[in-house]
Amino acid sequence: MSRRRHSDESDEKLTIYTTLVGLLNARNYNFGGEFVEAMIRQLKECLKVNMYNEAEYLVRFLSDLVNCHVIAAPSMVAMFENFVSVTQEEDIPQYLDCLWAQIQKLKKDRWQERHILRPYLAFDSILCEALQHNLPPFTPPPHTEESVYPMPRVIFRMFDYTDDPEVCVCWGGTECAMGGCKAVLVKMQYHLSQNGYQCDSQQ
Repeated sequence: MSRRRHSDESDEKLTIYTTLVGLLNARNYNFGGEFVEAMIRQLKECLKVNMYNEAEYLVRFLSDLVNCHVIAAPSMVAMFENFVSVTQEEDIPQYLDCLWAQIQKLKKDRWQERHILRPYLAFDSILCEALQHNLPPFTPPPHTEESVYPMPRVIFRMFDYTDDPEVCVCWGGTECAMGGCKAVLVKMQYHLSQNGYQCDSQQ
């Protein structure tokens, strides 16, 4: 799939594609390995040319491949650790406080959420027998003078935070969705729709 195709897909389709990859990997281990390596190459290219929306989608795709028994979980965690290490640089605003609150909420709920379709659960007996792959080594590209980073997004608020009892207020009056997955999915779908209409209007 091309980078453009990745960036235009919704989360519902993402889980369908990852389930398909999981079933193919269960039948053909070599295919799964080649697919994972191709995804990592594409992720590196996206970050190299500052295509961060596409890179975000690819990371979510790789993460769901763990659920489909294509990628080994420790391998995915190692990649996340490489991403997190960037935040240890000095003079980085502590936006992570809000994300940490969401993670703590998920932990309290035993990592259960009911807002993402999971078609792979219907094939669990097949997928659990599949061999898993380790991600190849991955390091985010270093900063250069040509690096162009995405501007901060305007937060989409359809409702006031007081409308949801699972929302708390974090530092600086920022809304922290304690039921974070639902809020994140709504925002992602909104941005995908907005970008889709923008592309259509330019064609």
